[in-house]
Amino acid sequence: MDRFLPAILILAVCSSCQIYQTNLLKSDISGTDKEPFTFENDTLRVSYSFNDRSARIKIFNKSDNPLYIDWTRSSVIKGGAAEPYWTEGEETPLEFIPPRSGIEKVPFVLPDVIDSAFTGTKNYTRESSPMKFRSYMLFSFYQDFYRSFSLDHEFWLATTVQSKQPAAASTKPYIYNSSRLTEGGNFAVGFVVIGVPLVLICATADGQD
Repeated sequence: MDRFLPAILILAVCSSCQIYQTNLLKSDISGTDKEPFTFENDTLRVSYSFNDRSARIKIFNKSDNPLYIDWTRSSVIKGGAAEPYWTEGEETPLEFIPPRSGIEKVPFVLPDVIDSAFTGTKNYTRESSPMKFRSYMLFSFYQDFYRSFSLDHEFWLATTVQSKQPAAASTKPYIYNSSRLTEGGNFAVGFVVIGVPLVLICATADGQD
């Protein structure tokens, strides 16, 4: 039993090596506590929800005419680098939205933005935020995109709350939770994964002597 004591102790404290984070996003388009960030005009309505870490985009065609979106020319832009919403192998680079109907797409997952140097709350401005991204989408009422128009919406991390205790799940569309092991936690897990089998091998060898 004494042989396993270090590993058991490390496993016991691993939970304290986990950092939990609640992230609050803001945008250049409106949103409320219960409603997602929503852009709306006479033609369409586009809403964004992030509460499960997935960027969930809903597009509703308000017009009486067919509407098209070209996913090959629509991107999420992170740090100035564009990542197309459509990737090789997907079936629908050009999506048709019938009149007075909508579609939904989940094009990417939000990253962890964890600073293990603090616990508590940090607030960021649009300029100082450590995570900013834009959603650019290209639309047209013509299948050949003879005439097209685009929407470009920006989002940024505005507030982050870090704790060593798991955060309560949120249903608010602009809040998402994340977690990560600290460097010490990664070391502890690595020690247990590698060290425990070695201890078992040694214990088995000793027992056979």
